[in-house]
Amino acid sequence: MPVLKARIHKAILKAGVVKHLAKTAITARKLALTGVRPVVWGHQQQGIAPSVLLRVRSAVVGALSVRKPGGCASTAMKLHGYGKYDPLVTFRKEVIAEFLYAAAKSSLQMAIRKSWTKLVDVLSSRPGRWHRVTGPVSATVATLLDMDWQPLEVDRWVDDLGQEWNLNLKDPCLIPQVVEQLAISFDRVVWKHFGSQHHFTGNCSGLDVTVGCRCLRKLHSLGLHRSQYWADAVMQGSMHFFSDLHIIKGKCPYCQAEGIEHPWKHLAWECPHVQALPDEHIQTTNNLCRFAGLGCDNQPILWLRGLLPSTLTFDTTAVPEELNDYYRCSHLPEQLPFAIPAGAITATDGSGGIHSKDPRLRRCTWSVVVLGMEGDLLFWAGGALPGRQTVPLAELFAAKMANLLTTNPSTHVLDAKYVCRGIRRGCMHQHPTNTHAWAQLWQAITARGTILTPIWIPSHLENGELEQHGVSQLQFLANAVADHVCTHFQAQVTVPDYVLQGVEFYSGRSYLVLQRLFTVAMFMADQRPDTLVDGGGAGGAGPLFGTVAHEAATKVNRADAMKALLATQSHPFVALPNGKGRQCTRCKLVIPSHASVAVATDMVAVPCMGRRREPEFRLFQEDLDENPNLPEEASLRRYGKLLVHCSHVMVASAATQAYFCSKCGAWGKSRSVKLKAECTTPTTAGLDALKRFHKGRMPVTGR
Repeated sequence: MPVLKARIHKAILKAGVVKHLAKTAITARKLALTGVRPVVWGHQQQGIAPSVLLRVRSAVVGALSVRKPGGCASTAMKLHGYGKYDPLVTFRKEVIAEFLYAAAKSSLQMAIRKSWTKLVDVLSSRPGRWHRVTGPVSATVATLLDMDWQPLEVDRWVDDLGQEWNLNLKDPCLIPQVVEQLAISFDRVVWKHFGSQHHFTGNCSGLDVTVGCRCLRKLHSLGLHRSQYWADAVMQGSMHFFSDLHIIKGKCPYCQAEGIEHPWKHLAWECPHVQALPDEHIQTTNNLCRFAGLGCDNQPILWLRGLLPSTLTFDTTAVPEELNDYYRCSHLPEQLPFAIPAGAITATDGSGGIHSKDPRLRRCTWSVVVLGMEGDLLFWAGGALPGRQTVPLAELFAAKMANLLTTNPSTHVLDAKYVCRGIRRGCMHQHPTNTHAWAQLWQAITARGTILTPIWIPSHLENGELEQHGVSQLQFLANAVADHVCTHFQAQVTVPDYVLQGVEFYSGRSYLVLQRLFTVAMFMADQRPDTLVDGGGAGGAGPLFGTVAHEAATKVNRADAMKALLATQSHPFVALPNGKGRQCTRCKLVIPSHASVAVATDMVAVPCMGRRREPEFRLFQEDLDENPNLPEEASLRRYGKLLVHCSHVMVASAATQAYFCSKCGAWGKSRSVKLKAECTTPTTAGLDALKRFHKGRMPVTGR
């Protein structure tokens, strides 16, 4: 165990390095799965306690850089496609899989069966369970108990839904089948224990992130990265942290309402000031405010996070029981299996229907056809896919039914390359997904006796492309007929119209609510809480909080205020070594660790200039305004870290990361020497500096 602790500690240190790299290069986040996750090993035999597993998960999620401050880690991983890599699921699957592999080959199965019942009785009491774990058997029992399973015997378990599992330890395909089903069950239990306990979740038993993922992809494709950030933060439930920074002691700084119990609910749906904002996302959803009062109590995950509970989508579109065994055939049951004549050809196909791209509405069908040498249809069968609805499963199920419903050797034409390649690799090949379906297919192939030789052809070919791909007319016709049979059965199994309309209604409402929520979040970000702590700083009490600034000091500490400030502006900051402060990775702006909130607010007031290859300049609005009558005692203005006399016409150069006056050529990056003085006629050095700035180079070094 000390060795395992050392590996976990090493993984946490590596995760910190990856997290730092991901702030400058987002593609470095994949190192969390290839460089951090493999460091932890050995838990497959000894198990891993939940408290330690949470530490590992926290490190992996931090290295992935997908979780926002105060957000739900489970939701963050699902939104960004890392849900299947959740350590709370994968580590426990590995413990169970390793035990099943060892138990199947062990010569001590009788001893394991004897000790199993005793270990269940000892470990059933939850407090201190893992202090009694001493080996692989007890680690397996403790892991199953943590996931709300009942391990009655070695080969008889009861899952979290009350379904009994009878395992055949001698089955060579047992482990991949069990692991595939464990992933589904463990993911459900993890959401129950962790995701459902987060803010704004309610009694949600599952999560549908389809609309949220589509919204994030759309915002990213449009280049609206700031909207994408806040939409992600809203869906993760982070707004409880940011809304508490704005509403202090139950008083709203916008509408002056008092006694507010739920700050985020008030800001999103009840505040008159927010409802009057001119943004189209706000104005088009103000009519929903009358439903939000009751909706926030019954379905907070929809109205406060913009996500849909699975009970409104996946549960309503689940395949009914009567369709699980639904199929039609051209022959009577007593005439099966159909004997394929010599020279005939067999074809199979699977289809997802018109809603194939939406996992909530997808209904898959399968088909099997047999064509004679002259192209005449000798046999056909087709129906609905039972269970989980995916096109690969439909293709595998069609291949299985072809082996069950026919006999005699024949050529098997199909347009699914992964099925054709998997059959050619043999029954001992380990498939990473759909292992249960592959096991059923090989069971049908073994029972059939004779072989269907698989041949792959591209789907949806034209007549002029057959010779190019080496496809005969008979093979092309068989594939087209199989596809037509699948299309025919889609009308019988497709989702009913009333269910389809319900899913579309809730999806549209979820999208509208999400747009409103991240718009409100961006409005809050623009109203930075820069006076929460330092009331006597350079900024003083700002217009947002006014008289309530002194009250904030008793509620929000400096660290929280600084964290909220840095999260609401355009500079991507990273922590400097030895705690010296934070530095922008693009414009190299540094905020010292000793800087107050007011000073930091002034420093980040200028947007990040970024890095660009071509010279790019930014004029400031106060310099564009014509104001020839300057005051007698002109004051100084701040540009980044520079103090500049107001008579200068300042320009920010993105290529050199410097500020300069476009009239006299005075410039600076961190020290304002000539910029503090009044603007004068440009000197020779000033003219030379302006020429070099225009070329995107520094005045002194010329680089």
